[in-house]
Amino acid sequence: LEFLPSRYIHFNQLETLQPETFGDLPKLERLFLHNNKLSKIPAGSFSNLDSLKRLRLDSNVLVCDCDLMWLGELLQGFAQHGHTQAAATCEYPRRLQGRAVASVTVEEFNCQSPRITFEPQDVEVPSGNTVYFTCRAEGNPKPEIIWIHNNHSLDLEDDTRLNMFDDGTLMIQNTRESDQGVYQCMARNSAGEAKTQSAMLRYSGRPVKPAFVIQPQDTEVLIGTSTTLECMATGHPHPHITWTRDNGLELDGSRHVATSSGLYLQNITQRDHGRFTCHANNSYGSVQATANIIVQAPPQFTVAPKDQVVLEEHAVEWLCEADGNPPPVIVWTKTGGQLPVEGRHTVLSSGTLRIDHAAQHDQGQYECQAVSSLGVKKVSVQLTVKPKALAVFTQRPQDTSVEVGKNINISCHAQGEPQPIITWNKEGVQITESGKFHVDGEGTLTIYDAGFPDQGRYECVARNSFGLVVTNMFLTVTAIQGRQAGDDFVESSILDAVQRVDSAINSTRRHLFSQKPHTSSDLLAQFHYPRDPLIVETARAGEIFEHTLQLIRERAKQGLTVDLEGKGQPQN
Repeated sequence: LEFLPSRYIHFNQLETLQPETFGDLPKLERLFLHNNKLSKIPAGSFSNLDSLKRLRLDSNVLVCDCDLMWLGELLQGFAQHGHTQAAATCEYPRRLQGRAVASVTVEEFNCQSPRITFEPQDVEVPSGNTVYFTCRAEGNPKPEIIWIHNNHSLDLEDDTRLNMFDDGTLMIQNTRESDQGVYQCMARNSAGEAKTQSAMLRYSGRPVKPAFVIQPQDTEVLIGTSTTLECMATGHPHPHITWTRDNGLELDGSRHVATSSGLYLQNITQRDHGRFTCHANNSYGSVQATANIIVQAPPQFTVAPKDQVVLEEHAVEWLCEADGNPPPVIVWTKTGGQLPVEGRHTVLSSGTLRIDHAAQHDQGQYECQAVSSLGVKKVSVQLTVKPKALAVFTQRPQDTSVEVGKNINISCHAQGEPQPIITWNKEGVQITESGKFHVDGEGTLTIYDAGFPDQGRYECVARNSFGLVVTNMFLTVTAIQGRQAGDDFVESSILDAVQRVDSAINSTRRHLFSQKPHTSSDLLAQFHYPRDPLIVETARAGEIFEHTLQLIRERAKQGLTVDLEGKGQPQN
């Protein structure tokens, strides 16, 4: 029968159904129960019919009260999901006659959850007497009364000493020592349930040392919520209950509240994780019981990754760390799917994602997920991979001139990946920062107080990790207009001195560095040659000055004529 797809039971004068009637028909697709005399249907009667496509309950005498609200919710679910067609109409009460059960609102079902109107009180009685605990409750439908003793429901049929009256009052005859402890009344109907406060049954008479009737239990609790560690004890005199924590930790008076039934912990934090001990003391002894509060926390990121830009073939790392209890597992995905499996993507034990030799196809969105049984926390990041590129000049320096004593800026710009660094050389020697020269971040060379020794060829070098490119220009230093007599003679001497000094420097460099040293003297000469470009430039300027003076003296001794007036009349 369990594989039957259809059951047609209409027009059969059915008046009742048992909750398990259709429990063994998981393949049932069509169930027709219309035109019977059903007034009530037990809750959950159709809960196992996962394959159901049609259900007919119309033309019965259904009473649409609180006990049938579950059916209304079920049929509303069928209508929303659309996979099951169902029909059921109300016959009673008259105000709902003919209405579809699925259209009846919660208010119209007239459900009222139980409300306690009278609570049981503590009782102290000698052994063998009769005790009464009174409990009253209201609700619609009328609530069922259940009595609980030390957190266990009382089975009134197993013990003839126990009896419950129609109004909910519990009577215990011929009380025994085992009857001592905590009693609670629970009122329950189809709309909900309610419990009374605890009432204590104690023996009066001879002294009795404390004994637990309810001990605290290890409890797992979500951070931010609240819980109660239950602890109750009997004894004579009645024992005093106190609470302590392990390792000398104190209770938080604002959140840890001792009640008659235990210790209430509000707004749980990580500081509440640990052991709590309940102590029961009277003048004849003491007992204690311990329980653990296990604070559970959903994942939270402690280190979150950020968007990154990386150069092609370089490595990239994303740090991703999270806390929680239970500890979360870090999982990485790319654009909603698994990471590529070619071996360059590695998730370290710390949760860090490492990508070696980044390529263009690695570019995109990545997601770090912190996963635990309490939930998933996610953060998305973007990876941009830039292609590598050799430096290229976007502005080359041009040959130019400058007057003596003036400052000049010579521009040289380049781009590439990574961004190239600009340096300048003069006559093969790198220019360094000094009071004479300055190179700014964009590569522009500034020469201050230009003089004739600054004349010459300059090289702009753009260099990144993939290579370098070079361009050059020639700087001419000119005399200021309104020249003085003899300037041409001095200028020619300076230019001659510059040529001689530069020729000597280049000759020395070739002699020292064009071949390997053959003797210790050659090696010592290389060692003593200055490496600092600024020292070389300073020595060069001094040599030019000395040679210029020497040339002027030599030419004066040779009787060379000098145009003192600047009018072309030679003088000896």
